[in-house]
Amino acid sequence: MRRPKQGRDSFLFATGKRGSGKSSFLKQYARGFGRVLVWDPKNEYGQALGVDPIRSPIELAARIDEPRLVYVPPRGLPRKKLLPVFDFVCECVAARRHRSLFLVDELQGVSSSWGGSGWWDFLEREGRHDGVELAAAAQRPVMIDGQVIANATRIVVFRLGHSRDRRLIADELDIDADRLRIPPLDFLDFDVESETLKPGRLVFSR
Repeated sequence: MRRPKQGRDSFLFATGKRGSGKSSFLKQYARGFGRVLVWDPKNEYGQALGVDPIRSPIELAARIDEPRLVYVPPRGLPRKKLLPVFDFVCECVAARRHRSLFLVDELQGVSSSWGGSGWWDFLEREGRHDGVELAAAAQRPVMIDGQVIANATRIVVFRLGHSRDRRLIADELDIDADRLRIPPLDFLDFDVESETLKPGRLVFSR
């Protein structure tokens, strides 16, 4: 399956409620990269990328220069213990050689509305200079660091379940919030640089 968009996006942000098609879109997107590392809390990306998931930070560090890596953090870990794990993974991404994609699913688990910090903040600000492209996804954009949306070069919006989320994204895209009442599997694709907004629909490959 080709990437949903030709060309390179230095920072793609995807949002949508559970079951809207967001993660399926990102799996297709990730398959378009030769080098990718995924933060995968739900253990969904290993099969899509044809690799066995990694569950140990030590193993991740040892294999960091392999082309495709999927890291599954421990389930049920309290947030205060999960954040240092995420920070370590982000540091590993910064240390990876060669151009690659870092994809963070369920960003709301490791980000918050009061701001970013640590190596994730570094990657947001400086990653593109080191050849690191970012993709991040969240069900509730109001619950994550606002710099994520501010720094995004491409915003892909699937169906959102809360009016606050629709208003936030509508303000960012400068459109009426009613346009974000999107059917399942449909999405709006906003290119920040050109300020171009296009409709799309998720198509599954056989």
